Amino acid sequence: MTLMAHQREGVDFLLARRAGIIAFEQGLGKTLVAIEAFRRLHRAGAVRGMLVLCPNSLKRTWAAELERFAPDLDVELIEGARAERRSTLGRTVATVILVNYEAARNEITSIRGMLARRGTVLVLDESHYIKNFRSLNSIAAQHFAPLSEYRWLLTGTPVTNQATDIYPQICVAAAGEPFGSHASFEARYGGKDLGGRARESLAEKIRPFLLRRTKEECLDLPPKLFEDVTVDLPRWQRKLYEAVRDGVAAEVDSIPPEDFHRYLPTGLVRLLRLSQVASNPGLVFPDERRVPGKFAHLDRTVDELVEAGRKVIVWSYYVDTIRLLEARYRKCGSAALYGGIDPRDRHSIAARYQEDPNLRVLVANPAAAGTGLTLTAADYSVYETVTWRYDQYAQSQDRNHRIGQTVPVTYIRLLAADTIEFAILEALSRKARLAQDLIDGDVDDTFPLKLTRRSFTELLQTGRLPASTEGLGP
Repeated sequence: MTLMAHQREGVDFLLARRAGIIAFEQGLGKTLVAIEAFRRLHRAGAVRGMLVLCPNSLKRTWAAELERFAPDLDVELIEGARAERRSTLGRTVATVILVNYEAARNEITSIRGMLARRGTVLVLDESHYIKNFRSLNSIAAQHFAPLSEYRWLLTGTPVTNQATDIYPQICVAAAGEPFGSHASFEARYGGKDLGGRARESLAEKIRPFLLRRTKEECLDLPPKLFEDVTVDLPRWQRKLYEAVRDGVAAEVDSIPPEDFHRYLPTGLVRLLRLSQVASNPGLVFPDERRVPGKFAHLDRTVDELVEAGRKVIVWSYYVDTIRLLEARYRKCGSAALYGGIDPRDRHSIAARYQEDPNLRVLVANPAAAGTGLTLTAADYSVYETVTWRYDQYAQSQDRNHRIGQTVPVTYIRLLAADTIEFAILEALSRKARLAQDLIDGDVDDTFPLKLTRRSFTELLQTGRLPASTEGLGP
């Protein structure tokens, strides 16, 4: 296979270090880097197998990439009920084993036994799935790491929410705790203002474990163009939004300031409901059948793009909205991608969208379609909703801005006027700056981390993110 310069650099990094994080931006070929590095080790007799942990939706992407770039390697997908998974893990002699994170955390003993029997490369794809140190995904990966001499983590978004996201990933790469205990790391870098010096210090610690490359450095891709469109809500929808907002504000006012930290998880759920009303009130009020402001604007945008011969991706985070919009645009030639669709079918839908000139509109959920798919047939993406999840937002952009794209890609973000959606957009921007500071350098000392009862109330009243916020959503 022919590798690009940055991919050759990635292969050399993994083979020389034996363990580390390939933090290439989406679309730069992280999977190919891992496959080629493994092939070289396998041919040399240094290892006998490779275990890939990945999101369930990416198992077949890996299988397809292995078939394409390493057809000589036999591959086993771990699937089915617990008894079937356990039986497969016990008997398989396949060179490459693919298992999703949820299955892996339920088969820790079986997988450890397999790792102990033969020299195996451990690969964690989308390794930010283990960012929560206490999560089952993270605990499972930490159990596996000491049994693998080669530990390769792949992610385009190693930091998605806060600086402590990187700690479990470094621990797996190092098969230990090179930065001390999690408690001490969290005390220094988490849950408080992370100033420029602290961020610069952490970035310096991270650097030896991580190879970061961006598309601007490696590819000659057309530009990304962003357009934020403020959508006025119809009067009925504005009344619903204000009623929900005022109800949350009254709830917050009734809580003593010293107890607010216990309310905060509930408060974030309330903010989610508020953003749903700003987007599609039917998500909160099932009997509501009137056309939301965003739908009316989206109708005009989709019609204009389709009439101009364009293909468009409409991104929404809510399954009920996705189903409604897919039916709404069926006359244009539409399809939907969301978590309820079998992973095996998602790839065939994506392939059909790429190839069928009559399939013009893809309505998709970033959680289900934001990774592992190529959708370069579309040069327009419209975000019907935005959420606090920076990783899904960033990855969804790169479904159609990647190798193979030949024209500029336009991203239209629909924002309900005078609502919390502007705060969400600012949160995404701040998360992006934090990730850039820690992974790419260029420390910016303006990222705040603190959320109080007062700042929460300010967010509700103004629809804008206060100057000081902690956590920035889930």
